[in-house]
Amino acid sequence: NHPVPIPSEFPDNVRQVRGVVSALENGFVFGDGSSAEADAILYCTGYLFAFPFLSEECGITVEDNVVKPLYKHIINTKYTSMAFIGIPFRVCNFPLFDFQVQYYMAVLRGEVTLPSHEEMDAAMSSELHQHHRLGYEDRHFHRLGLERQMNYINELSALVLCVQIQSSFHSRFLFWRLRV
Repeated sequence: NHPVPIPSEFPDNVRQVRGVVSALENGFVFGDGSSAEADAILYCTGYLFAFPFLSEECGITVEDNVVKPLYKHIINTKYTSMAFIGIPFRVCNFPLFDFQVQYYMAVLRGEVTLPSHEEMDAAMSSELHQHHRLGYEDRHFHRLGLERQMNYINELSALVLCVQIQSSFHSRFLFWRLRV
């Protein structure tokens, strides 16, 4: 259901299409007018954030897929003991999650001092403003991609004084990103 086909190799029995219009007895009709016999369909909706299990008192909201108010895409600026690991997408997940955890653990241990609530909110507003200046839509705020991801990881690692991402990792990630 992706608006632009993902340039990846799929098995012969898998194809990407835009939207299901209707179900038939033995298959489906798609938005482009084509149809296919199929037993199953994998419907990919993308990243849609929702936290219905959180109390409103937490202060976390989702507006056009932007999770607010999060400092560094991780920390609830109202209740800094609440963290969200893994919000950024279009990233190399596990290394990014690892750096987010290292950063947040350093905060919890008191090794990294957070700015005031107001300063953290201002930092998120500034990042969102920069995002808009570059012509990006709100819904892509947490979509880091290659360059933003590397900058983000190196920023977190500098704050906790751990190892920076090596250029070889960057090259490998770029290689695999271009393949898929």
